[in-house]
Amino acid sequence: MALTKCPNCGKEVSDKSRICPSCNFDFAKYQKEQEDEKRIQEEAKRLQEKAEKDKIKKHKLEEKAKKKKIMEENKKCPECKSLINIDEDNCPNCGFPIAEHKKKKDKLIHIFCVSAILLLICFLIFILIKQEINYNEANELLYKHKWQEAENVYEKLDNYKDSKELLEVARSGYAMMLYSKETFPQDGIFGVNNIRYYLDVASEHDITKDLVPIAVSNLFDRAKNSASSGQELSVNNYIDKLFTYLSATERQELRDTLTKAQDKEKEREFWDLVIYDSKYDEAMRVLDGIVNKTNEQEEILKEYSEFKEKYGKFLGDYTKQNDWRKEGFSIELRFDKKSKHSYLYISKNGYYASSLEDWQLKDISTDNNRISFQLNASGSLEPQFGQIILELENGDLKVIKDELEEQKIAYNEKEANRVPPKIGDSKEDVLESSWGSPKNKSKTTTAEGEVEIWSYSNYDSVWFLGETVYLIND
Repeated sequence: MALTKCPNCGKEVSDKSRICPSCNFDFAKYQKEQEDEKRIQEEAKRLQEKAEKDKIKKHKLEEKAKKKKIMEENKKCPECKSLINIDEDNCPNCGFPIAEHKKKKDKLIHIFCVSAILLLICFLIFILIKQEINYNEANELLYKHKWQEAENVYEKLDNYKDSKELLEVARSGYAMMLYSKETFPQDGIFGVNNIRYYLDVASEHDITKDLVPIAVSNLFDRAKNSASSGQELSVNNYIDKLFTYLSATERQELRDTLTKAQDKEKEREFWDLVIYDSKYDEAMRVLDGIVNKTNEQEEILKEYSEFKEKYGKFLGDYTKQNDWRKEGFSIELRFDKKSKHSYLYISKNGYYASSLEDWQLKDISTDNNRISFQLNASGSLEPQFGQIILELENGDLKVIKDELEEQKIAYNEKEANRVPPKIGDSKEDVLESSWGSPKNKSKTTTAEGEVEIWSYSNYDSVWFLGETVYLIND
């Protein structure tokens, strides 16, 4: 905080005060009046400076106009440089013959202009002669089938005569030469996309039209190679570009060759899916996409479709994990690469059986939501078949009948009731005992007479005297 003097009464007051406590002088109003007065003075000063500048500018313009008027009414003497009246022929100060000097100067200017025009005409004539020479040279190169050299010359001639048209002829000739080779650029100005254009240009001119059939023949061979490789986009592009130059028979030949190659590729894909990926449904879709199917392929598709239609709703994995193994059934539709037949692949508790083998799986039939079959439980060529009936219910397979399980239960009950052999048992009793059939049979003679010995594991044996057990070694 500081003190300042009141502008009205001169007493010291705080610089923060808005009104003087002695004379009630309004400092804010005073300050605003001072700022307004300062702004007015600055604006007046600016306007005064602008008026002075405008005055100086006007004076300069007047001086310039005055000098211009003097120069228009007078001229400088080339000798003494003094200003004299424009109508004077001789300088009144030094006597220099101004009119004569002007005539000589005008004559020199005229001679210079005429010379420049003559030089320009000569230059243009030279250019025209040179263009004509180049034009004739390019035509000569064109008729000699030196396509690229002719093209280079025509490019320099630009719009001279028919150079632009002949430039395209030279390019078409070069294109015919490229198209007649084993390889040519696939992209760029002479690429596949411009084939039709250059064939059309070449066909319209005598210089190049004889080259067209050779080029078309080679392009047709290249299109056939693409078709043999199954390159559909490339073949369609060739057919489009060569359409008017190929017969309907040739175009159909290209399409047939392409179809044959694509069928072959699909057949390879089919076997890859069957052999390496085991994706049978996808493989059949690929096989169905073959246009010209063989009788064998038709039979494969027909048989697979019949299996799919008959057993399709039963296909799936219905097993459940129980401790270390899966329990339940799974039914798959597969295709065998050796026999080339479709078959059902059914598993029970992890044991798989194929309908291709009668000793594994047979007598498969369906009735509404039921499927039944005979399954070999032994897993050997000595079958022990049992009938199994399954019913599809709410997305799961319910076991209606399982003879294999019934046989297993009966066998286990029988095994549980068996007892070891004892003295006095007959051979039939021993076979029905817990020891069952022997591993080996032999005969020997003892004091009692001829004895038959049945040997078991762990050196166990049963000795028969006649038909009755009289000795057991266990």
